[in-house]
Amino acid sequence: MEVGPLGDRDLLLTSAEVAVTFAGFASLVALFGSRASRDGLHIDGNRLRTMVVCSLLVVALALFPFVPFRYGLPEAVVWRVSSGALLLAVIWLTLRIARDYGAVRAADIRLGLFIRVLNSGLVFGPMALALFNLFGGSEASAPGNYLVGLLSLLALAGVQFARLIDSLVMAPATTPE
Repeated sequence: MEVGPLGDRDLLLTSAEVAVTFAGFASLVALFGSRASRDGLHIDGNRLRTMVVCSLLVVALALFPFVPFRYGLPEAVVWRVSSGALLLAVIWLTLRIARDYGAVRAADIRLGLFIRVLNSGLVFGPMALALFNLFGGSEASAPGNYLVGLLSLLALAGVQFARLIDSLVMAPATTPE
């Protein structure tokens, strides 16, 4: 890995590539979406949307630091500006998820305590890291905090993917007519 200005370039680009792969898998899953699923079409649709949105956010946020860097801003400012973008993106994502899942009856969502805690950590972790970078984090830890925030969003997309596949694979058996 290269050390120096934006020395984490390889990790940023790899994160973007993995996120694009998740978005591609999402389109394949959508092809099978017409099948019966255990959790229902509206819940699986929310999972699919969350997965695609998280993946696209990771792509955009992984590439974002290159823009202020190309404008000649110092690396410390690049990570601060990028962390501001990460914070805004995660706030928007949180509101979007709350709206989408708020429209679904709570009884329809099968979330165990582990999944609730995991999802919350994967959403609020990037918020905390972005706030830390914006308001007092060390310049040395800023790139790592930003990358962990991106990887958390990528993990959230992965959890949605796993739950979606689980719902499709564990679909209730249909009776022949």
